Amino acid sequence: MGNSLKAATHVDQGVTCYRKKDYDQAILHLKLAAKYSHRDTMAFYNLGLVYYAKSCFDDAIQQFSHVLQINPKHAEAYINRSLCHFEQGNHAMSISDASHAIKCSLRNEIAHFNRGVAYYSTGNFRRASHDFNAVLVRNKTELRAVKYRALTSQALHHYSRALRDWTSLEKARKTLSDTELSHVAV
Repeated sequence: MGNSLKAATHVDQGVTCYRKKDYDQAILHLKLAAKYSHRDTMAFYNLGLVYYAKSCFDDAIQQFSHVLQINPKHAEAYINRSLCHFEQGNHAMSISDASHAIKCSLRNEIAHFNRGVAYYSTGNFRRASHDFNAVLVRNKTELRAVKYRALTSQALHHYSRALRDWTSLEKARKTLSDTELSHVAV
């Protein structure tokens, strides 16, 4: 079996373990995959996801950074590294990485949302509002963006916009199940 096939096999096994929340086995397989294929981003990217799931943010940042050394246009690596920085309270780096993800993929709702939350957390409500609007232009039913836009609108004293968003969320609450609404919690 060649090294690239060994690497692919270990990535598949690592992802399977990750989905089962067996993070230690996932790390073992993904490290083996990385050993067999140093230039394949899949092993490092998935290793970053596992470390993020374990709240090992420094390790996750290291893996996503390695992915970006191999492929500087890997938008998902920027998005996930942005989340790690946010979890560590490093909002400036979170904003920077989300901005890079947007440059790599302009129609990136997740990057706009993450950057909006980071801007919101720093009190930069105008920029946060811009990002939440960018999400909602593409997906009017993204309830987390509606909720954050409502909060941002309140902070900017745009009460009519905030009221429309809160009303929209209340209507959604009445029609969606608790499971569907659970992802809206801040």
